[in-house]
Amino acid sequence: NSQGGRKVKAGDTISYVICQDGSNLSASQRAYAQEQLQKQENLSIDTQYYLSQQVHPVVARICEPIDGIDSALIAMWLGLDPSQFRAHRHYQQDEENDALLGGPSQLTDEEKYRDCERFKFFCPKCGTENIYDNVFDGSGLQIEPGLKRCSKPECDASPLDYVIQVHNKLLLDIRRYIKKYYSGWLVCEEKTCQNRTRRLPLSFSRNGPICQACSKATLRSEYPEKALYTQLCFYRFIFDWDYALEKVVSEQERGHLKKKLFQESENQYKKLKSTVDQVLSRSGYSEVNLSKLFQTLNTIK
Repeated sequence: NSQGGRKVKAGDTISYVICQDGSNLSASQRAYAQEQLQKQENLSIDTQYYLSQQVHPVVARICEPIDGIDSALIAMWLGLDPSQFRAHRHYQQDEENDALLGGPSQLTDEEKYRDCERFKFFCPKCGTENIYDNVFDGSGLQIEPGLKRCSKPECDASPLDYVIQVHNKLLLDIRRYIKKYYSGWLVCEEKTCQNRTRRLPLSFSRNGPICQACSKATLRSEYPEKALYTQLCFYRFIFDWDYALEKVVSEQERGHLKKKLFQESENQYKKLKSTVDQVLSRSGYSEVNLSKLFQTLNTIK
């Protein structure tokens, strides 16, 4: 009302559009009346919002039965960021993908950890964000430990000189993912519903708990146990010196690394890996305790 145009009162219906106004506010705070959009030059319709929230869910639902088409591919066709849709889709179809690819044991490291968040560490000297997804950087005679140098060419600092800070950042990231898993958020698998809750409903089907909002689809864990376990394994992978030396690098690069005698770097990597190993040792996701499983039978005997 203060900006002119028609006068509205309580109970009136106001048409609005989600706009880009130069801010990083949520979509609900970037809703403007059509009169405002026409008068304010700094406003433009947020086409990315409508493509991702209204067009993409409908198209994905229609195309779901078609082999070879998934949410990430549709997002790419719509000009959206496929990575935002790939992770959610990936964990919902783990069993199907494992069957097609021959099981998780036959997946390459790149395929296994493609949806994991990379480990990031800000250089204490220059403030540059360093991103790590492997033990070694470079190739051929230029290969060296990834933590040996800051990614900024002008910076002469080595993250290995700040291994305590790297260790603390690693622990904080691990705790953040564990907390995310135990927060227990559930999301509706129906893309047009998008219900998100922590309350477990009383109605169940053969596939799982039924969504309270749409009453037809099932609820899935937003961050399932496999996602947490895979993320932890990825952290172990990027600090596993022996595995990278044996399985990742070529024979020529292996010989070059051994000649360079990165003994101190190797020790630092093994300390970081042991931190992840300690966390994984407390996880029961990938192990079956047979003694506990058959404990009842032993008691009966």
